[in-house]
Amino acid sequence: MPRVPGKKGALPNDPTRPRINLSRAIRGTAPQQAHFGHIPVIGMLGNDDWGDCVDAGACHMTEAWSFWGQGQEVDANDNEALTMYAAVAGFNINAGPPGNNPTDTGSTLQAGLEYLVSTGINGIKAAAFGELDVKDTNSWQQALATMGPLMLGVGVGDAEQQQFTNGQLWTAATGARATAEDHCIILCGYQPGIYWAWTWGSIQGMTPAWFELNAYEVWGAASQTWVNSVRGTDPEGVDLADFGQQFAALTGQPDPFASGT
Repeated sequence: MPRVPGKKGALPNDPTRPRINLSRAIRGTAPQQAHFGHIPVIGMLGNDDWGDCVDAGACHMTEAWSFWGQGQEVDANDNEALTMYAAVAGFNINAGPPGNNPTDTGSTLQAGLEYLVSTGINGIKAAAFGELDVKDTNSWQQALATMGPLMLGVGVGDAEQQQFTNGQLWTAATGARATAEDHCIILCGYQPGIYWAWTWGSIQGMTPAWFELNAYEVWGAASQTWVNSVRGTDPEGVDLADFGQQFAALTGQPDPFASGT
């Protein structure tokens, strides 16, 4: 069973930490559908034993950027995900077994995205990232359609685990948010009536009603691996000038999009 009851995963968003408002840079209307979920390899990356869902998710983002942007997936493995978990959250695999390891405490989505900017995975990095308004459907759908898969924080519980095991959509059967565990998944597609994400080594569908109840934060990242080679252009639905200026103002680093590449 991928989900271990009581295991920590995604830590709550820390609103005191500065971040870019990516929704501000979204322009236009999102297409009716977009789907980048079908990549050759989607591994569990340790998330069956450890609370490294943020790190596994970050690895999946780099896999998608390489496959959809360059035409060939650069696979990540368990070691790369757990190395990131150690760097981001102080995880020590030798401190105890699964379920009894005091360093297995999870991490915030923002910390995982910061790692993608500063360090990256397998040489694949994000140029910048920002938070989107999870309640603004057009905003996050436009970001996904033009920038690729998004990092999403959701609540999950026993019902979601059982539906996952049964190959069923996540549905809002009880009309209440699942609160057993905060979990990071990678939102990789949408179409009328269904949204798609990677979690626990597989692709999982969910209804918009479930999303409305259980999704509580969403982030997008821009990577040169996604926009450069095969795709050849920057995202047309995102104002990269605004995005880059926010990044430069926040970090004091050069605007990664100033050249228009």
